[in-house]
Amino acid sequence: MKKIFAVIVTYNAMQWIDKCLQCLRESTVPLVPVLIDNCSNDGTREYVPIHYPEVVWFPQAKNLGFGQGNNVGIRYALHENADYVLLLNQDAFLEKNALQNLLDADDGMSVLSPLHFSGDGVRLDISFKSYLYRADKIMLLDDLLVKSSLSEKYPVPSVPAACWFIPKIVLQKIGGFNPIFFHYCEDGNYAHRLEYHKVRFFIVPKASMCHDRAEHGNMVVFNRNRLRREMLCECCNINNGVVGISVRLFRLLALCYLSDLPRQQYRIGTFSLGLFWIIAHIREIFYSRKVDRQVGMNWL
Repeated sequence: MKKIFAVIVTYNAMQWIDKCLQCLRESTVPLVPVLIDNCSNDGTREYVPIHYPEVVWFPQAKNLGFGQGNNVGIRYALHENADYVLLLNQDAFLEKNALQNLLDADDGMSVLSPLHFSGDGVRLDISFKSYLYRADKIMLLDDLLVKSSLSEKYPVPSVPAACWFIPKIVLQKIGGFNPIFFHYCEDGNYAHRLEYHKVRFFIVPKASMCHDRAEHGNMVVFNRNRLRREMLCECCNINNGVVGISVRLFRLLALCYLSDLPRQQYRIGTFSLGLFWIIAHIREIFYSRKVDRQVGMNWL
């Protein structure tokens, strides 16, 4: 039996917590749920320990953000000799055979993801679908529509971190989430590090889960400092040199003129403020890039 730990970061999760934790109880593969609560004030902190005594419970004294909350759970799992860590969002629900299907496709050295469906399960999650569009060589849609048969797994650059299945050997090589990202873009940074260290990422179509959210969850929070986060993600991408970073920042600047997104997301003033912020934090960014290039349990 493999030791699998499911790490869930919660913040005001009452509307989802029963469905999320119940799906883990019903999984055909046993696992240990580890829940890190980022100071919920909706009753989550009182409810979970009473109704789910099997959960390893880490209530925090302050909001650590998504990445650092997950790092708490990852550290615990590795300390307990986990073979795998499943990162699962508080608003995500695994199909009961999903873990078994992920294990069947596992090679012990790659990150795996199930298909991400919408909360009602009738369509693909909109953000997950956008990642499929950007994947250059994925043949999933061709196989489904043309061949009417699916391979065991399909390589992709990454997908959103709502459900990642990570072997211990990958965590020992890559580490945890970079603390320079508080909320959003930390999974993009992690994907860049996987690429740099030549760790592959696959979608397993036989495995599925539902993600009960709009495009990016809380859109007010997502849009706050959105351009600055994207600029930071490009600057921290260890696959980019100076020229690559400059090109990508120029593309973001072009969006200030061309994008039809709401003006508060992309505009020249916002770009300038973001650039000043990057310059002010340049030492942190250089240090971040240095650590991300190293092999080991970085940021844990």
